[in-house]
Amino acid sequence: MFAQKYARQFDQKWLRGGAAAGESLLGSGDIQSLADSANSFEVVHQMRWVPFTRRHVLQLAAIMLLPIVPLTLAIFSVQELLERLLNLIF
Repeated sequence: MFAQKYARQFDQKWLRGGAAAGESLLGSGDIQSLADSANSFEVVHQMRWVPFTRRHVLQLAAIMLLPIVPLTLAIFSVQELLERLLNLIF
């Protein structure tokens, strides 16, 4: 609500001619304040419910399973592993 009101007032003052005569946008803090509020909105808009993505989960799973590969290959042949995987999938 505050940001919306501020944006309207900025629009009225600087874009629709509401600024006092001789007042310069260059020295005013109005534009920086508007940019700061826009950046804050963008940060909140990009926030997620969880601090990780599906890619992070897949990377972690791959890293955890990597040490098991040599052990699995020592127990089963590659052909047998492929057959078991195909049986699981289909």
